[in-house]
Amino acid sequence: MFPSVVDDIDFAITHIIRGEDHVSNTATQICIFDILKAKVPVFAHLPLVHFRDAKISKRVGSDDIEIRHLRDIGMEPMAIKSYLARMGTSLPVEPQENHDVLVESFDIRTFNQAPIKFSLDDISRLNSRIVQCLSFDKVKDRFVQQGLECTEEFWYLIRDNVNTVEDVREWINICNSQITTAIDDKDRTFISEAKALLPDTELDEEVCKAWLQRIKETSNRSTRDVLLPLRLATTGVTTGPGLAQLLPFIGRAEVVRRLECASKGHNAS
Repeated sequence: MFPSVVDDIDFAITHIIRGEDHVSNTATQICIFDILKAKVPVFAHLPLVHFRDAKISKRVGSDDIEIRHLRDIGMEPMAIKSYLARMGTSLPVEPQENHDVLVESFDIRTFNQAPIKFSLDDISRLNSRIVQCLSFDKVKDRFVQQGLECTEEFWYLIRDNVNTVEDVREWINICNSQITTAIDDKDRTFISEAKALLPDTELDEEVCKAWLQRIKETSNRSTRDVLLPLRLATTGVTTGPGLAQLLPFIGRAEVVRRLECASKGHNAS
């Protein structure tokens, strides 16, 4: 305890912010400052951070909350910083584009007294919001580094459907690979009829819009009952960008193959 006070004096420390488990040390340290005739720093004690019902310490932690792990799973630096700067405070935890807002709004008086719960889900939600606002100029070099061929048009198409920049790889695979698809047996005839209505021309957004409208008119199905089985048959997933915009990236030949496989109950692989 004495050496730490000497260090604080030597480095002219003005504020000491630490966990509430150090409250019992504070009075003794203040006495040491007084005895050494040094200016007493401002002390603040914050609630401890908990993760999965246990407080985080040097002995109790998890690989899941290591910065290395967060980086490996695609968490953006500003998502992590935005969360750490606001968790446990009365301030809204929102994604920030730079440090300035976090620095300017920091006020130790906003911290609550209740234990702080560290949530990976909260960071992930922040990360999604940050990634979905990134311009192509901010991610294009990262695509090159990761060996991903992603055009500006494709990025803006799928951006709202990714949680991390790395998720782009999944959408590239959906468009360029022979994916596995499966649909309900009751939709096979519908898919076969939809394939028969597909124009012979190469696909673009307008062609696909006209095709989808034609399917809806001839099938007497709701928009949802048209789009969901078609999306499953052509992409293998239930959500994503608009089909009229996405299908041209898959290409007519591959769309036909996937529709054929789905209508016959075969995997598109």
